[in-house]
Formats: sequence, C-alpha cells, structure tokens
Amino acid sequence: MVQRGGGVRDVKIRILKENLSKTDEKDGMIAVDLTVNVCESMGANILNTISENTSHYVQSLIPNGKILLKILSNLCVNRTATAEFKIPVDNLKYKGIAGEEMAKRIVQAYEIAFHDVYRATTHNKGIFNGIDAVALALGQDWRAIEASGQAYASLGKIYCQ
Repeated sequence: MVQRGGGVRDVKIRILKENLSKTDEKDGMIAVDLTVNVCESMGANILNTISENTSHYVQSLIPNGKILLKILSNLCVNRTATAEFKIPVDNLKYKGIAGEEMAKRIVQAYEIAFHDVYRATTHNKGIFNGIDAVALALGQDWRAIEASGQAYASLGKIYCQ
C-alpha cells in the first residue's frame, strides 16, 4: 500500500463517552480513527487488517482499557465523488410546462429539500434508486453505499456545502 503511495495518513481520537465515574475506570469510551489512503482499491480488507494490527499498539497505551471493535466504517467523509452535467433548458419541457419554468421548479424543489429533512429523505430515496441499480449491475454492496450516503447526508451542513 505504501509503495503505491497510500497508507495511514492520520490518527484521531474521539471521546464517545467521558469517564464520569470516579470508581469505575472502564466507564469512558473512545474511538481511534485511522485515516488511510487506499489508493484505487475499495480498501475494506486492508482497512480491517490495519485495524487488527494497530489494536495491539493502542491496547498497550491504555492498559486498563478494553478494545471492543476493530473494524472499518462505511462513512467516508474524506473520499467522496461528485458529478456535474449540463442539460439544455429546452430539454426540460414537460407536459406543457416550458423548460425554463421546469428548471425553476427543480431548483425550488432542491431548496425545499435543503431546508426540510422530510423532503430530503424522499429526494435521497429517488437518487438512490438510480445509484442502487448501477451498484447492483456492477456487483457492488448497495447496502453499504446507501448506509454511508444516508449517514453522510445526515451530517448536513457540516460536510455537505
């Protein structure tokens, strides 16, 4: 992985639950996040291998702690794809509605979804109908794609600007 230009790029520790009990040292909970450049691979196997092999070092730093999970997350906020396209406005005309008017309605629908999670959920379902079909045709794990896409969307304005 390193020879191809990839490998571990960053390590972050997140406190999931503070140690509130002064008597029970195991009350706290942390997550150790490794950011890994997997180059052009999907990376699931190598990420799990890195997690397994790194856990021994992490355990040595927290002798009274217990490692519960050593597994990747499908929420990849640093590895996203974007797409752009252009459609001539005249091609948007539909059932007697002019293309320019339809374009305005599409933008308004987007604005509603941006401000209303109920509308956004339905928009995302429609988007995933197309994504899932392509994922299935290519033999990809459509469930992981949907789960990560929905979780990413739930982050809202933090990442999705």
